[in-house]
Amino acid sequence: MSKRNVGLLLAAVLAASAACQSEEPDDHDGSGEGQAPRSTLTAELTTIAEQDGLPGFAVAVVNPDRTIDSAAVGEADVDAGEPVTTDTLFHIGSTHKAVTALLVATLVDDGVLDWDDSVADLVEADLDPDITMRHLLTMTSGLPAAAEDALPEAVRRQPSIDDAVFSAFSSAEPLGPPGEVFEYSNVSTAVAGYAAAAAGDPDAVDLHQAYLDQIRERVLDPLQMTDSALLASQARATGDLARSYEMDGDEPVELASEDTDLDLLAPAGSLKSSADDMARFLAVLLHGGQTPDGTQIVSPEAIATMWAPEIDGYAMGWETGSVDGVDYLSHDGSYDGFLSLLMVVPDRQVALVLLTNSESAGGDLVSSAPALFVETTG
Repeated sequence: MSKRNVGLLLAAVLAASAACQSEEPDDHDGSGEGQAPRSTLTAELTTIAEQDGLPGFAVAVVNPDRTIDSAAVGEADVDAGEPVTTDTLFHIGSTHKAVTALLVATLVDDGVLDWDDSVADLVEADLDPDITMRHLLTMTSGLPAAAEDALPEAVRRQPSIDDAVFSAFSSAEPLGPPGEVFEYSNVSTAVAGYAAAAAGDPDAVDLHQAYLDQIRERVLDPLQMTDSALLASQARATGDLARSYEMDGDEPVELASEDTDLDLLAPAGSLKSSADDMARFLAVLLHGGQTPDGTQIVSPEAIATMWAPEIDGYAMGWETGSVDGVDYLSHDGSYDGFLSLLMVVPDRQVALVLLTNSESAGGDLVSSAPALFVETTG
């Protein structure tokens, strides 16, 4: 997305906020008797998935008013023959960074903090006072990606999860001054999430738990993302968590999960969610921060700030791109064998969520989705 188009984001979001009226979602999963046939987008995605042996995926397309297309294809559990549904939970990986950015945006709207506040003023840690929340969320703090390598040792030395993350951050040799260098980093978003938790709950002793609580209270519950789970144990307890797979030739082999409740980098990617829940998340963003019942979760101005790119086209938990002259924002995510994609086309007021249960077999699907989405929503 070019810089000249950034200003259009606010206008688009404001227009959507003023014009939208709540409607009941249309479900088009094409997977059962009496249901609508698969859309062109779902048919194209299914062809790619079948060619690559992808066990299962779920997809949803939304506009500001409603879900206009959704589908569940394949199996969530191959051995049990359990089908994917639009309520099936997938680990969404780094697409969770957009959820953390939304949490911060709600705190900015409430006057609890500012995008350009020094993070060192928010937490009790030895951090560069020139680094701001904006720097952390746009990956321009100067933190190298290799800072994540210091986490195992930091955990042994520090009394808490957040202290370990702050220690890994502060001990890393910066690549440059804040605001001058882009470097993608999970630690950067994790620090942002824990700093936001500290600002939102100044009395919190455990910032990891405070972060989980605030994501639930400020994002998941207001958006009615009732299926979504932040902890691995919670996701498994639902019985709706898909298995993840890697391919052995043409055969899917189930992977042993590495997910844990004590996820040090939780703000960077701990959420397990469904196509239906992530559709609600995207629809609220398109609707200018307003839920179907009229609750204003976040301001249109804060959304526009989140979506404004900094260095190398990276915004706050979103990346900018273009297909055939159509600008969009997106983010993919991979963890624990899952692969996911979020995509928003602001000028067309449509968004896409695509969740798969195989990183190795889902790569073609996720990489093809932006062009297919632009083509089928034009």
